Amino acid sequence: MANLAFKDFLAGLTGASLLGDTDVIPALQGGATVGALVSNIPLNKLDSTTKLAITKLAAIADQRILGNVSGGSASASALTAAQVRTMLALVIGTNVQAWSAVLDAAAALSGAVVGTTDTQTLTNKRKTARVTSPSIVSNAITPNGDTSDIVKTAAIAAGLTINAISGTPTDGQILQIWLLNDSTGGYALTWDTTIVGSVTQPLPTTSGTASTFQHVVLQWSATGSKWVCQSVVDGCV
Repeated sequence: MANLAFKDFLAGLTGASLLGDTDVIPALQGGATVGALVSNIPLNKLDSTTKLAITKLAAIADQRILGNVSGGSASASALTAAQVRTMLALVIGTNVQAWSAVLDAAAALSGAVVGTTDTQTLTNKRKTARVTSPSIVSNAITPNGDTSDIVKTAAIAAGLTINAISGTPTDGQILQIWLLNDSTGGYALTWDTTIVGSVTQPLPTTSGTASTFQHVVLQWSATGSKWVCQSVVDGCV
């Protein structure tokens, strides 16, 4: 239904002497759009220039955009949103941005946006450690250095092998392995050859105290292509 205020405007603009009550008033009281109403006005009552001007105003009242997508002298018709974008050479995602809740959230941020490759200093931020619990399969675990900061095992009840750590580590990356002992504890540990100790901090050969965690902290050395043991803490809760 067309804008009622515009219908009133149209009736006042044309007047009974121009259109006649029998032509306008019933349609104004009905549900026809203003554009449809104007198009039905006989040309002998409204010259073509005035009729075209009112038709364009009617398009605004009906919230439409008129245009000619075929070119030439064809009459203008109501365009769809897709046709308007085509005529304006606008492609969503290329020339214009579609609405996005993510962009709304970004616009509401008060601080600087953190870039993935930018050099920035972060303050008042907390990094939440990624804790994973790989399954113990055939008395062995395979930690993933790409998805874990802490590898936390279920209670081990036999000797355990720590396989090569999967992923693509970066120089200096830290990975902690938390080994949980059952009520017996002290189980033999076997480490992959890519995981090594040092002169001052050897790798543990047993899992430590019963019913507690043993924390083993490793750091990746790109020079030696090894995970090097930095510390071992036994009896952790």
